[in-house]
Order: sequence, then C-alpha cells, then structure tokens
Amino acid sequence: MLTKLFVASAALLALMPAAGASAGVVPTSGEGCPDQTFTQAFAQFGDRHLYTAVPNGSFENGTTGWQITGDAAVVPHVNPFRPNPGTGALMMGPGSVATSPPVCVTRHYPSARTFLQKVSGGLLSRVGVEVLYPARAGRTATRKPAGFLGGSALFGPSRRFSIAQGLFGRGPVEIRIRLTARGAGAFLIDDLLVDPRCRS
Repeated sequence: MLTKLFVASAALLALMPAAGASAGVVPTSGEGCPDQTFTQAFAQFGDRHLYTAVPNGSFENGTTGWQITGDAAVVPHVNPFRPNPGTGALMMGPGSVATSPPVCVTRHYPSARTFLQKVSGGLLSRVGVEVLYPARAGRTATRKPAGFLGGSALFGPSRRFSIAQGLFGRGPVEIRIRLTARGAGAFLIDDLLVDPRCRS
C-alpha cells in the first residue's frame, strides 16, 4: 500500500515550487540546549519564527532514533520548502504510530511544527499528536495530548501545536513527540521542528 501512496505523493510534489535558502543562526534567547541550529523554516508561509530540528526529524537516517509501530516506512521524498530538501520522509499508514527521538527543550520552547500531506483518507483521517515528558525530580512521566493535524492533498506546513512548556520547570528537558495516524487515511511526514521563541 505504501508504494502506491508514494507514487501519488510524488506526482503532486512535481507541481510545487522550489524552496528558498535559509541560513542557520545562533539565538540570543532560548538558551539551555547546546548545539542546536536555528532557521526560519516556515518563513515563506508567513511564519518567521526560528525553529530547530528534532534529531533525525527529516528521516535522512531512516527511522534511526524513532519508535515505529504499524504500517509506516521511510520513502524517497524531497521537501521543496527546505534549503536542504533531503531524500526521505515517513509514510504513515492507518493506525501507525511514530515516536520521535528525544529533543532538548526549555520553558522558552512553546510549540512545534512539521510538514505533512494527507495522501489518502477523508475528513476524519488525522494525525494525533502527543508530547511525552520524562520523569523528573518531583514529577512523574507525563503524556500530554496536543491535538490533531489534518493535512491536505498538497504537501505543506502543519499548524503549530503546543508542547506545553509550562510542564518543563526551570531547566532543560528532553521530550519526545508521538504521531498517530488516526482514521482510514495515510500521511507523509517530513521535517519535524520545534520553536524556541528566540531571535537572531
């Protein structure tokens, strides 16, 4: 099934414009997580916030670091909206679940965003989002629902979704983001990024 869905996806991508360049910057706020590079990944869509990538959030190393269950696999894909467009993305079939590698965030990181496409499915087919917080001193491990991503037949940016930074406390913490394909639809996911609310 995934092979047929990818062929349909590739046909739609051929109609899309090429990406503009966006250089990495060093932030002046949002500190606490070292070695992160920031870009205006969604600037051409009116979102000029800086974002940093979840480790292997572009699936260029297959599913390394991800926990995958169900009918999901990395397929060939070029993201036309990124300066480094990559060569792969995650195709999620109905009911599949993908949990990201840990990414360092602090209470200054309010939200996250990804690129996606609804390859098949009706209005009830959506991607459920949860944010997983590890156990910390005085806190148990927590799973926080972050709503749903609907997607469209054309590959593009998702809405911003909250990562509930109020749960972090004062220091940095490593969270995971869990995506679940709900309903009868299939989705193409690429470039999962978090917003540190910092300035260049």
